[in-house]
Amino acid sequence: TSVTDADGHASTRWTLGGAPGANTATAVISGVGTVTFGATGIPGTPPGLTLAEQPPGGAVRGIALSQAPVVQLLEPDGSPRHRAGVNVTVALLPGGASLRGTLTRSTGQDGRAAFGGLSIEGPPGTYALAFSATGYSGATSTSIALARAGTTLAIRSDDPDPSAPGQAVRVRFTVESPGGAPDGTVQVTSDDGANCAAPVSAGECSLALTSPGPRTLTATYSGSDQFAGSSDSEGHTVSAPQPVPTTTRITSDDPDPSDVGAAVTVRFSVTA
Repeated sequence: TSVTDADGHASTRWTLGGAPGANTATAVISGVGTVTFGATGIPGTPPGLTLAEQPPGGAVRGIALSQAPVVQLLEPDGSPRHRAGVNVTVALLPGGASLRGTLTRSTGQDGRAAFGGLSIEGPPGTYALAFSATGYSGATSTSIALARAGTTLAIRSDDPDPSAPGQAVRVRFTVESPGGAPDGTVQVTSDDGANCAAPVSAGECSLALTSPGPRTLTATYSGSDQFAGSSDSEGHTVSAPQPVPTTTRITSDDPDPSDVGAAVTVRFSVTA
């Protein structure tokens, strides 16, 4: 409400609504009439986000990023906005992989949110992090080159050792990685040509070695699209076959006594 001056003029300040588009206001003078004013609200520059600290240029599948990205709120003029409690969410670009960790964090009093503990699980490639917050223009990080995770294969046991020629030997193995649980197949071979294969998840397979003597067992994990290969070797002994004890017994010699020069039939048995 305002009062006209000596010229019959009255004024006030009008703040348009928050949504872009047409706005109307009506002035009323009691007993005189009304007049309508119109104005169109156009979008201004919204506040935004920027990367105060970029993620590292390289990462390993399933392992936390070596440097935590930090997001800063910005005023429309580009200066830092110091506002706490703004929820910022991060997503991975492009698809085909998964981003692990806490994906939404709130800004502190300085208007910043740090995203520690993020990791990427997926095939090797180039990815980026996209940050967004309601009412703010988003920001995208620099590229991150993702590499396969390393693995360690270990033969845990080969039972029995020593083994007899042709006897089944059960070889137990593990494949481990700091980047997660590897998939794929492990093949176990002997230097005498025997071999067997099983999935990593099975953890064992059996083969029969035939050549007596010291042998070498080698387990090989060929890797997958997300995990690098590895191998391990173990000594094994194949015992030479032992001779079976026997007993020989003469059962008869006929005739006895015999004449000089006469044929004598000797009967015998051999048992084991």
